Amino acid sequence: MQLNARNSAAVLVLACTILAAPASARDSAAGRYTMHPADDGFLRLDTMTGAVSHCQKDSDKWKCQPMDGAQSSDRNEIARLEKQNSGLKGEIKRLEEMIGLKGPGDGKRADPLRPGGQKHSFRLPSEKEVDQALNYFEKMLRKFQDRLKRLEREQGTETKPL
Repeated sequence: MQLNARNSAAVLVLACTILAAPASARDSAAGRYTMHPADDGFLRLDTMTGAVSHCQKDSDKWKCQPMDGAQSSDRNEIARLEKQNSGLKGEIKRLEEMIGLKGPGDGKRADPLRPGGQKHSFRLPSEKEVDQALNYFEKMLRKFQDRLKRLEREQGTETKPL
């Protein structure tokens, strides 16, 4: 379908009018579609999607043909982004399962890695376990300091404390 310059201008004016109108005015409109006269029929605008169709009477029936333009490329881009989004959500879920993270509000806590526990799980140590680890490192540091002092005494030289 070929549009003349007058129809193209009408489409442009129609699109600018709709985009400039406030959202509340569009919401309070009588219906989803608005009709605007054209030379050989009318233009139909879908106020929800922004799609424009040219409608003509053809042997006692009205037929509306979508106008080519940015709408088809927008639909293709939306489809591509939806597919990409779905793939990324699947990858996130796979990674969360792999490291043992659970989604918010599921009420489950990952079990520690213990015999008979989950194969891939993660949990933060309890305060008691942190204290045990720090006590272990403290004992190890004291033993190291004691050995260092003993070696200094055996060599007969004392080092100055830092």
